[in-house]
Amino acid sequence: MDLIEAYTFEDNLLNKIQVGDSFPFFFRQVRHRNHLIPVSIPPGSSKKVYLKFHTKSVMAFRLTLHDESSISMKTSTEQFYFGMFYGVILVLLVTNFFLYFSLKEKLYIYYVSFAFCLGMYFFVFNGFAFAFFWQNSVLWNDLASPFFMTLTALTGSRTAIHFLKLAEYFSIIKKILDGFSLLVIFNILFLFILPYKYSFYYLYILILPLSLVIFLGSLLSVFKKNPLAKFFLFGFFGFIVCGIFTSMNNLGILEGYISPDLM
Repeated sequence: MDLIEAYTFEDNLLNKIQVGDSFPFFFRQVRHRNHLIPVSIPPGSSKKVYLKFHTKSVMAFRLTLHDESSISMKTSTEQFYFGMFYGVILVLLVTNFFLYFSLKEKLYIYYVSFAFCLGMYFFVFNGFAFAFFWQNSVLWNDLASPFFMTLTALTGSRTAIHFLKLAEYFSIIKKILDGFSLLVIFNILFLFILPYKYSFYYLYILILPLSLVIFLGSLLSVFKKNPLAKFFLFGFFGFIVCGIFTSMNNLGILEGYISPDLM
């Protein structure tokens, strides 16, 4: 969210609090990966809070009210699960990186590239990259999410081609994925030429059919008795489904579905 404005009345005076990705990270009153707005409500009383939201991309968010103890406990629990999640990605990166140098098989370097881009996308999406890597780089923080999403789509399609051996089993699907790869590469140029919201929409339009083509290729490879196809389908099924639902939601095809933020 680029800008969140919270308005409250204190002693007949209007107080205004601003948070959002339009400001450097240290500008936040509460140094947290999420946008937290501190509001003091005495026991047994109530308070009206007026919120105004502005974003240059998709407007999707959740509002949750916490007290200090619950947000502290929630944050501690999150750190544990996020540590496990990013730890698994790091192990995959290191293991497949060494396998590439040991076996000289291109498949592993494609998989390493995909895992790295996917991990960086989630690191940006979950707010950790802004909190730890580029606290003052507001512009780059805006571009980082669609940038790594684009690279994830690109490396994912290339990984599918090599993992499923589509050039050998289904050359037509391989050519289709080659075409999608070229279209995805164009999005990197769009990021630095057009407002990045158009890059998001362009990418969402591509991810939906791209995910379906990869899913179709993996199913056909299973029927063709490709020994690697079952492992690919098992490992990538969640990412394919997530990509389809996220694209449909952000394009307005689905209603009432909010993209998961791993909160």
